[in-house]
Amino acid sequence: MALIPFTGSCRRLLALTGLVTLVLPVIAGEFAKQFFQPGLSDDPMRQSLLIDYIVIGALVFGLTMMLTVGLGCWMRGVMQGPARRADDYPMPPEDPRAP
Repeated sequence: MALIPFTGSCRRLLALTGLVTLVLPVIAGEFAKQFFQPGLSDDPMRQSLLIDYIVIGALVFGLTMMLTVGLGCWMRGVMQGPARRADDYPMPPEDPRAP
């Protein structure tokens, strides 16, 4: 019995969400930092630090949302329970008098 009963769709959702959560803010932050260079901005170091703080905030927010989705997938798996299958006992013949 698995400790974390995730279905395949939940695993794919968590993997994709984790990838986007960790990579997208960093790439967007590095792209935004290119526009704050000496001579183009009044205080490029301060603006660069502000972008870093925004990226860290986005990472924490994204990881929190990932944790929320993971808990939702886990609860769904626990509440769904194990797969149940019928036994191989043959069905009784139908009663023609039944409505």
